[in-house]
Amino acid sequence: AQTTADELEKLFMDSKEVKVAPPEEGAVISFQYTDFGPSLGTVVSDTLVAELNIRQLILSNNVRVNMKVTDFDQNYVAITARFGTGRLEQPPLPWFDGFAETVVDLGGLGKHSFDEIDSIFSDNSVWNGFYVNKDDFEFSAEIIADDMEPQLQLMAAYMIDPGYREEAVRSYKRDVPSFMNYLQHSLDGAIEYVDEWLWGNDGRFSLPATEEELLSYQGSDVKDWIHPQMTGGYLELSMVGDFDIDTVLPLVLKTFGALPERNLTAKEIGDEARDINFPNPPSYRTFTYTSKIQRAAAIVAFKIPPIKEDIRLSRRINVLADVFSNRIFETLRKSLGESYSPYAYADASTSFNQGYIWAESEGTPQVKAKNSQLIIDIAQNMSVSMTEDEFIRAKKPLQTDHEESRRDNYYWLYNVMWESQQKPWKLDWSRERDADYDSITLEELRVLAAEYLVPSNAVRIDVLPVAKDAGVQEDEGSARDLRQTVELIKGTLSGHTSRSSGRSFTMKEKTRHDKLRLS
Repeated sequence: AQTTADELEKLFMDSKEVKVAPPEEGAVISFQYTDFGPSLGTVVSDTLVAELNIRQLILSNNVRVNMKVTDFDQNYVAITARFGTGRLEQPPLPWFDGFAETVVDLGGLGKHSFDEIDSIFSDNSVWNGFYVNKDDFEFSAEIIADDMEPQLQLMAAYMIDPGYREEAVRSYKRDVPSFMNYLQHSLDGAIEYVDEWLWGNDGRFSLPATEEELLSYQGSDVKDWIHPQMTGGYLELSMVGDFDIDTVLPLVLKTFGALPERNLTAKEIGDEARDINFPNPPSYRTFTYTSKIQRAAAIVAFKIPPIKEDIRLSRRINVLADVFSNRIFETLRKSLGESYSPYAYADASTSFNQGYIWAESEGTPQVKAKNSQLIIDIAQNMSVSMTEDEFIRAKKPLQTDHEESRRDNYYWLYNVMWESQQKPWKLDWSRERDADYDSITLEELRVLAAEYLVPSNAVRIDVLPVAKDAGVQEDEGSARDLRQTVELIKGTLSGHTSRSSGRSFTMKEKTRHDKLRLS
């Protein structure tokens, strides 16, 4: 029998008379990782890069340290510890990088669960994010300068005793059904498969065909892959912000400096691991997803070279892509009345032999059916019709961004200091960047357009919805809401390359892409 309103009211009133004891205070947990060895590290090499105000150290255990003091963001410091080879040597398993990020992030330490760590540092700014990047692994944080010692202790603890706990595996697996639903029943999910194809269906960038593939992963799989690199691989610790070097250096020496000896040099990875089988242009392919939501995408990818030590070509292609993006916008959005904003950008890898200019327009399937070819038509006229006005309108915002970046801690951290001892030419990138961008000419872009923005170099893709299965449960907001699930699965601020539209993918790789535009 159904409970009546009177009965519910009586139950509520009776419950108010029940005495509730206050929760018992839990025992205070102390952090168990404050002593990292019998002796402190020492500095064996100390170099000041004077014109960039960067101090580069090598410690007695082979840990490399890069430090830059700024006043851009008072009392805040950004820190990264990068090591290993990342996805270059990832097992060829679908989205295994996302699983690894979750297991390390939420797996805690040997002596503390993730929840305990969260509780221990609840009264300060200390935290730790773990990311699997294209050619390295990364721990990073942004903290208040006064929290530097516990932050270094936490990061150093993960370098020697990550937990890989089962609760992190369970957390990942709880979200697998929602993630599969996202892949199969949203436009954003379908575009993930476009990326998989453009990356040559390489197992390191593959997507799961079934839930069972993701559910089969174990924490030990992550440990087997990452642990040797985490505990002994080449390591660069970089920090930038408002701190005092004389105060912070002793803290570094008794944490990272006291770790067991690391590899002196980074592991050499040959072209076999870096080569990606980009689809042979010209080609065309259609991707579909099951949904009642009528959203489609027209995509064209033009193959371009990867970024090597000489970055000048990539800079010019960046400007060309911005001119192309503006023209696509004006043609498709303004002239044809598109409801979504079409765009283009250059995405050249610094780690893999892979790169392309990506152009995309979203809208209804009826409109999209002709737009991928229209994008190619727009591209092939660029070499002869690009104007001085278009060139200036694309170049000027980049120059403004570059000027502003000089007062951005994250520019210095990721574009300049990051891996700068392994790849010292990154310091040169910063030294000559502005002068090189200033020297770019319209004629250079026309030559590049004639080489790259041509039909013979284009991979054309249409992504379309198909009739929804009767048994599929979906609502209008599901694709949008599932994006948050994917961010959780991949780990907040980690994952695949984010488009400049900000519509799919997670923030970490968007940040990396945006930063490359500043190099």
